[in-house]
Parts: sequence; structure tokens; C-alpha cells
Amino acid sequence: MMCAIFTAMTDASFGNLTDCGDGLYVHVPFCATRCAYCAFYGEQPRRQDIDAYLRCLELEWRMRGMGGSFETIFFGGGTPGALSCADFEKISKFLPIDDVALREWTVELSPATVTAEKLRLFNDLAVTRLSIGVQSFNDGTLAAMGRRQLAKKSLDAYALCREFDFSINLDLIFNVPGQTMQSWEKDLELAIAIGPDHLSTYCLTVEAEALLWKNEKPQMNSDDLEFYELTWNILAANGYEHYEVSNFCRPGRRCLHNCNGWAMGEWLGLGPSAASQFRRRRFRNVANLNLWMDGICRNSPVEEDAVPLSRHLLAEDSIMFAMRTCDGISVAALAAAQEFASADLASLFEDFRDYGLVVFANGRAKPTDRGLLLADAMALEILKCFK
Repeated sequence: MMCAIFTAMTDASFGNLTDCGDGLYVHVPFCATRCAYCAFYGEQPRRQDIDAYLRCLELEWRMRGMGGSFETIFFGGGTPGALSCADFEKISKFLPIDDVALREWTVELSPATVTAEKLRLFNDLAVTRLSIGVQSFNDGTLAAMGRRQLAKKSLDAYALCREFDFSINLDLIFNVPGQTMQSWEKDLELAIAIGPDHLSTYCLTVEAEALLWKNEKPQMNSDDLEFYELTWNILAANGYEHYEVSNFCRPGRRCLHNCNGWAMGEWLGLGPSAASQFRRRRFRNVANLNLWMDGICRNSPVEEDAVPLSRHLLAEDSIMFAMRTCDGISVAALAAAQEFASADLASLFEDFRDYGLVVFANGRAKPTDRGLLLADAMALEILKCFK
């Protein structure tokens, strides 16, 4: 359990969602094709590699997670849908999916991996939430991102998922080279028309490792601000709650797993490249399937960026991440964090208010729309207070 000061801080930051307990993240590194913008770790889905991965996943679970109770599970990738029904059944035999505390289980899927057989199995296993990587409903935009599926495949996959009782998120990406404001508006309108419970809208950023960057530096749109404002205005007008910079939902459909992370809760990450904040440590598994498996088999996991989860670190991160959420942070939490700061946090937040980045209401400091757009800049100023 976290100390009382940070229990108070996270409770104040996210209201009734911060009673969510520990999360479990499973990284499935297999992906048949690599999108041009993607820099996440992935491997081709070869059967022998998948079988070895599943064996080591169970070993890692027994090594790290046994005895823990988890309220959320999130399968990310890669493409978790690259696993077969038999693979998911194997995983279900050792992961705590029947834990009475479990409130949410999300599986990420690409449209190409959605099948009726898989959805029936997910329904039987009590998966509660699907996150579908649509990215765009425009075939030209999809091609610019290196996505092989056509928009019709995404629509068909969504319709099939809707035959079951899952909460559904759709991922969409804007600021793609060649994309216009008009085509992005049509993406949003079509998404709203089919009615997902949750939408994640991301501004395209090209990482140095991504093929899109390696082949040729893309000419990005200069009007990202207009994309953001259009997105926020259209989704708000159609009943979607804006609760984090890139995330929107129907009432009561926030992603609990992500909220726990933004609130500096604890989660255990399994699989190559998976990050953890668990049992007073923050660390990341090595982003290499063979090195990860070798370490697990030797009972000596290969970790990167491992640091103790100090009260000081939790204090600064809690405030920075709170400024990416529409709920913000309580004034009481800011006062509690002052113990770890070398500069006056209250004065900094008064400056944020004067610049129109936050508003104070009901004992909380909440970012304005302008503040959300400048969340990274605010984070840098907050970080300076803890040096």
C-alpha cells in the first residue's frame, strides 16, 4: 500500500476512480505487419516463438505476481489479437481472471484480428472491454500510416464486436501527413455515428525508430491546435466526457486501468518491454523477446530503468500526470507534496492560473483546455520545483 500522503493525493486527483486497486498489464509483442508510425516493440508471430512466450509468461506471472490481487487487466501490444483462441485459453488458466476483485479486462485488437470465434471466447472468459486500433476511416490516411486494412474492415469488425456485450474503445489518429481538417472531421462524425463507449484520439508523433521517420522525414501539418480544438468541441457536443488529454468516454466508461496509472497507482507488467510500478519499484522488462525469455528461465529477469518508488518521485509524477487529466489535482494534495519540493508549488500554480492554464474550483486545480494543450510545458515547470 502507498503511504497516506499519496493515498490522499491520488484520491484527490481522480475522485471515485482512484479506489481502483492494482492493475496487471500483459504485453503481447507479436504483430504481423508494422505500421509506418509505430515504434513499439514487436515481433513476427511465429508459432514456436508464441509457444515459448506463453511458457515464459506463466513463469513470469508465478515469479512476480502470485499472491497479488488485481482489479484491472490490460492486454496491449503489438497485437494481442495475433494470439489464437487456444493461446488465450492457456493464458486464462494461470492469470487471475476469476479474481473477485477484477473490475475491468481490456484486450487490444486490430480490425484484422477480430473474429466471431475469438469474441465468443472473450465473452466466456469475462473480458469486459475491447480497444480497436481503427486509426482512421479514410483509406488514403490509412495508407499514409502504413496500415494495410481498409476502412470497411474496421466497420465490419466493430459491427461484429457490437453483437457482444463489451465496452468498446476506438483509437483514432490525427495530424497524419496529407490529412485535412475535413477528412478528420469525417472520421470523428463516423465514429460518433457508430457510437463507441470510448474514444482515444492521438496526435501523430513520429518516433526515431519508426519506419515513417527512417524512410523520409514527413511533412507534418502545422495546425495541430486546430485538430485538437475541433476534436474536443465535436466530441463534447455529442456527449463524450473529456477526461484526459487524448481520452473521451460516455458517462461511466472511463478506462479504469489507465486511470490507475495516471493516478500513480501500482501495476505489474508482464512480457518483453512491459513497464511496471509495483511493490515499491519502477522498472521495465527488456524489449527483446529472447533476452526476456532467457532471464525469466534463469529466474533472473532482465530489467531496464529500475528505480525505487520513492515518495519524492511519486509526488512529482502525481502532479504532472494530474495536469493531463480534466479532474486535475486537489489543493490539499499540492500542499502535501510541498514536503518534497524545493520551490513553492502554490506560487507556481498561481502563475498557471494567471496564464489561463488552470482554474481553481471546489478545492481543486484543474487544467483549462489551454492547460491541457500545454500539459508537457507545465510538466517541465513542475519538475523544476522538485530539483
